[in-house]
Amino acid sequence: MHVPPFDGPGLWLRGNLHTHTRMSDGDLEPDEVLAWHAAHGYDFVAITDHDTCTIEEAPAGLVALPGAEISIGYSAAGAPVHIVALGIGPHDLPAAGQGPATLAALRAMGVPAFIAHPYWSGLSPAEILGLRGCLGLEVYNTGSEYESRKGLNVVHWDEALAGGWRALAFAADDSHWKLPDHGGGWIMLRAAHRTRESILAALAAGQFYATMGPVIEDVQLDGLRLSVRCSPAAGVYWMGQGHLGWSVHAAPGAVLTEAELAIDPRCRYVRVEVVDAAGRCAWSQAISRES
Repeated sequence: MHVPPFDGPGLWLRGNLHTHTRMSDGDLEPDEVLAWHAAHGYDFVAITDHDTCTIEEAPAGLVALPGAEISIGYSAAGAPVHIVALGIGPHDLPAAGQGPATLAALRAMGVPAFIAHPYWSGLSPAEILGLRGCLGLEVYNTGSEYESRKGLNVVHWDEALAGGWRALAFAADDSHWKLPDHGGGWIMLRAAHRTRESILAALAAGQFYATMGPVIEDVQLDGLRLSVRCSPAAGVYWMGQGHLGWSVHAAPGAVLTEAELAIDPRCRYVRVEVVDAAGRCAWSQAISRES
């Protein structure tokens, strides 16, 4: 069977859900941020300034989502903990620094949110599982990777999945426009329409995958047989909990665009990772195999 978001009709839309402007600590004006995304093939973008909601009219063809990066406290490691809230207006923004109460307020309003840069924040597995009221977490954050090599959060995601939380994986830029921290991570989302409402609904339903560039065209799971179609890749991997996982690799000097993989029956979940010749990754959402 085809698995989400490859199992139904809809438009494929490219979006960045985490970026900043001069309304907080970014170096560009809101209209400049939106213009850059419109000029570089994005279909939607969320301006997520720190603890404030920036509203700006988007250029034709680009959907602007209201949002904010909200500070909810500090990790045990002493770093700030942030969640990105989407579809929220300035009058609904909860107070910063209120910990779990902030997340509870967002949930009560039906506002989707995800954990930002868990590696950069030094979040432990227990702390991540304590935020499972979010949709998921950033599996890749361009800004954190460029600044400190702490933008790849795959281990944090796997620990959340192994802990029983089917967290969704997001990739985003977290652009501040002081450095080349933009255009490195985004999501590909399947929505019924190119509208704010359809995009938010597809996000809440997990109808997207995360990527640094590779395209995942289809994922099918038939019992213990996993089939993947993708853009030219050096390798295709499946992962489950713990040590479980395996891969198919292209021959030296070649690429592959499809793969058939046998899944270990012990897997409680399985996820797909596609890696291209440049080392860029794309990640499917985790597929539950539990009854």
